[in-house]
Amino acid sequence: MWQTLLSVVVGGILAIGGGIAQQWWQRRQDRRSLAYALAGEIGAIIESIELRRYTEAIDGTIEQVKKTGTPWTFTIDIAEGYFLVYGANAGKIGLLSPLLAKEVAAFYSMMVGLIEDVAPRNNVRARTVEQSLAQLTQTRDLGLRTLQRGKALVALLEQVN
Repeated sequence: MWQTLLSVVVGGILAIGGGIAQQWWQRRQDRRSLAYALAGEIGAIIESIELRRYTEAIDGTIEQVKKTGTPWTFTIDIAEGYFLVYGANAGKIGLLSPLLAKEVAAFYSMMVGLIEDVAPRNNVRARTVEQSLAQLTQTRDLGLRTLQRGKALVALLEQVN
């Protein structure tokens, strides 16, 4: 009788433990997949900005304003639908650690701010050289800070296991 009861108890424990282990493994795999997908998208964004040399172009525009004494703006035509991985997975951000979730949200928020700064539809023409220089410098600095944050974030996301 004790053997039968012991067999039932051990079998129950193994069944419950197996279910918990399977759920843990699936959550781990989902977390890793999300982290790597975000790392891929953020890495591609960074690479695109660097290959297109946007920060250098803003620096050139700053020099042009200083040289000519004429206010300029810097615009980039950007198509809609640019954060596909993040948009499709925003509801799963809780799979990541609180620190990573915060950093992912901050990076994408900074990217939205940067896009708003350079999108032609939102770019208000500066009236003075000082306004132009201030806008351009702020946009360049936001771009550089966003790139720096993105690179650090990619490194963190690639360590998720």
